[in-house]
Amino acid sequence: METYAIITPPPSPLSSTHSSTNSTDLPSFVDGNVTLDNGGVLILDIGSESEEECKICYQNLALARRSCCDYATCTDCLRQYFASQVEMGSMRIECINIQCHFPVDPEEIASLLDSKLRDIYFRLIQENNCNLLAKTCPSCSTMYTLKNSQQLRTMKKMVKKDSTSSRVKCDECQYYWCFLCHAPWHQGLTCGQYRQGDRLLKVWAKQLSQGQLNAQRCPKCKTFIQKSGGCDHMHCNRCKTGFCYRCGEPLRRLKFFGDHYSKFSIFGCKYRYKKESPIQRKAIRGAVFASKLFLAPVLGSLIFCAGTLFVSVAVAFLPFYGVVTIYKRCCC
Repeated sequence: METYAIITPPPSPLSSTHSSTNSTDLPSFVDGNVTLDNGGVLILDIGSESEEECKICYQNLALARRSCCDYATCTDCLRQYFASQVEMGSMRIECINIQCHFPVDPEEIASLLDSKLRDIYFRLIQENNCNLLAKTCPSCSTMYTLKNSQQLRTMKKMVKKDSTSSRVKCDECQYYWCFLCHAPWHQGLTCGQYRQGDRLLKVWAKQLSQGQLNAQRCPKCKTFIQKSGGCDHMHCNRCKTGFCYRCGEPLRRLKFFGDHYSKFSIFGCKYRYKKESPIQRKAIRGAVFASKLFLAPVLGSLIFCAGTLFVSVAVAFLPFYGVVTIYKRCCC
């Protein structure tokens, strides 16, 4: 199995969260529980871990205290809590401590949800951002609404002269963000320059280093993953998807038709057979697949006929064998 490192968070429905802006340029939460590292990657501080009793399930586990209220809870309880909130259609989820109303960061929520609930959660956020005059805070999902459409038009007009005109501040978590591109506030950068960071990252990922790509995207959640050694079989820790680092395709397998490592299988890696001739490769693999598809029912019919014949012979032979056995015993 391959080892890897996640080098950037996946693009969320809101916006990308990585850029070349330093963490010192971006205001964080009042209690400092959200920061950016030097690469612009979001770092979530959920508290220090220690072995103690969880306040929810009362089990002694290695758990982390919530940084907002110092409440001790285990990961399993948090996962169940977030899942139940999303299933009820909640987009803005508060701390699990009923006496604390601090909103939980969306990235932390998404990291503890399974792939199905994560899609539902992101869809809830998207649906709440359909209104051009109202958008959710990228940090705590609290709705921020402009006064009227004139304010939005003025903001778009003024941003060309003064980039700070699109900066807004969340009343709930005191987080500064850009209303127009729906991203963390990018001090000294226009929205276009901020988005350019995504394109630069994609270009870097496609470049070769030591005979392999710098990074490969998970085919499901689009997280950039960098291989540190070993084979090409990768496993995304975020969405649990297995894929090939060399071609970026998910690992699929169908009995009788082969898998990703089969030379003539339609699921096979393009680098394992005629990588320089894609049309010829697809034609040959398609022909093999079609022949197997044709032979499958034929072989199935032959096996069925052989089984039927065996049962028929057995049914006809068993009475004769029984009579002979009884006769021999009686004669003896």
